[in-house]
Amino acid sequence: MKTLKMNMNLGTKLFAVLGSALLAVVVIGVVAVFGSQRMEKLGIRLYEVGYADLTLTADLAAAFQTQRALVGRAPAELDLEQLAEQRQQFEALTDQMVGKLTEYRETRTDAETQNRITRIAEALEAFRTEGGRVYDAAAVFAQEDAINALQGPVATAQTTVDELLTAASDAARSKATADVAEMSTSAEVLLYLVIAVAVALVVLVGGAGFYVVKRSVTNPVKALTAAMSTLAQGDTSIAIPATKNRDELGDMARAVEVFKENAIEKVRLEAEQAEQERLTKERERQAEEEQRAQEQRAQEQ
Repeated sequence: MKTLKMNMNLGTKLFAVLGSALLAVVVIGVVAVFGSQRMEKLGIRLYEVGYADLTLTADLAAAFQTQRALVGRAPAELDLEQLAEQRQQFEALTDQMVGKLTEYRETRTDAETQNRITRIAEALEAFRTEGGRVYDAAAVFAQEDAINALQGPVATAQTTVDELLTAASDAARSKATADVAEMSTSAEVLLYLVIAVAVALVVLVGGAGFYVVKRSVTNPVKALTAAMSTLAQGDTSIAIPATKNRDELGDMARAVEVFKENAIEKVRLEAEQAEQERLTKERERQAEEEQRAQEQRAQEQ
């Protein structure tokens, strides 16, 4: 009886240990599934909304820079055929940008985004109108009128578009940053829960479980968190780890990589914009000098 009792007690303890281990496994499974679903949703939202917003604003900024360069060359263009071709390109870019905004408006339902898209489209149409006056003046060789329009109404319309595009880009970047931060928090919460349960499993099954968790979750999350902190400080040279992983951390890493690439693209576009503005000013200066030279020759004749 004593042996049977001892065996029963030992069996009960073993059952309790096994039950606890099974419960721990179930808890880990539930946490992992919840975390996976949560991070998957955040990743999808970051891609479908954040990435789409950043891509749209980058495309619009690039197209608008080209449009500004075209209208900026108009006063100096004396070849009417070239001037007409440049005007067609100018008009086509406006149609292209407004078309993209119209298509994107259909995918977004929030009032703030709808209002922002409407304002950008209206500003682009205003820039088209003012730019058209520059082309009209240049077409009749009224370079002075073209330059005045370029420096006046066109510059004002240009500033409005630039401000709206910058605001849209900043809003998209802030949204993407918030989504990345939320993903990071979810990853950390998932990490802490998994570690807490894993510690209980270590007592039952040894240190192997802890080693696996540390190697598979802790180190990648720490590396990714460090990379995100560096990226948040403006250092885009940091290499994003775990981008080739085929798991939730990989999804988050690739989302951060998208954010990094768009940050790099923004810096590049700003540099191009600064260079384009410099070239535009130089062309305007040359056009003014040419105009003065023509006037002087006319006076001398």
